[in-house]
Amino acid sequence: MQSKGFTTIVDFTPTGIDLGDFLNESKKKRLKDMRVFYIIRSVAEKNIIKFGVSDGAGFSRLNSYAIQYGNRGKNRCTGVDLLFLGGTKQNENVAWTNSRVYKMEKQLKENLKTVTGRGDERTYQSLDTIKTEMLKNKSEDKVVEPRRSQRTTFSEGDIVDYKWDKVNKNEEWFGKVMRAKVIKVNSTTVDLKFAGDTVLRAQKTKVITR
Repeated sequence: MQSKGFTTIVDFTPTGIDLGDFLNESKKKRLKDMRVFYIIRSVAEKNIIKFGVSDGAGFSRLNSYAIQYGNRGKNRCTGVDLLFLGGTKQNENVAWTNSRVYKMEKQLKENLKTVTGRGDERTYQSLDTIKTEMLKNKSEDKVVEPRRSQRTTFSEGDIVDYKWDKVNKNEEWFGKVMRAKVIKVNSTTVDLKFAGDTVLRAQKTKVITR
């Protein structure tokens, strides 16, 4: 299951892989700073599938299930299988409720038949049914850029942002928000110094800041 910004770590596998064996230091490193969506099934309850999400603590969340259900052994009632794992990188400009993994879980909760009295993340429905429902989800992370405000009062040495709207030798900057230093303050304009010592005289009303 691949789409823009979404990485599949363990693709849909009906038989599952042992979660305890899967979790190691390399997986811990890979899951760091990720928003993950997972599907698991305990050995003791082969007819119930559980799905869930985690915002930046995916390894700890999955490890808690490995601890809860124990390791596979002669006792056929212990152990837990991982049926699917994927997610996106955390992004400070994407609120949790605007993230794809959050929306994916929400959609499954609303459209799958869940196990009464066991929470709305457990279902008797098959992995194929869950997969079909997940593939219907075309949502992406919704990025909301930090709000910026205009300034009219400046002092020499201020660090500001400016949306480059000049077409000259720095044409590749056009349309981009660039960081600059105020080197001179005039009545209605300010002189800004950018990276590479580029200097621009800009209207105060066009200068923005975070």
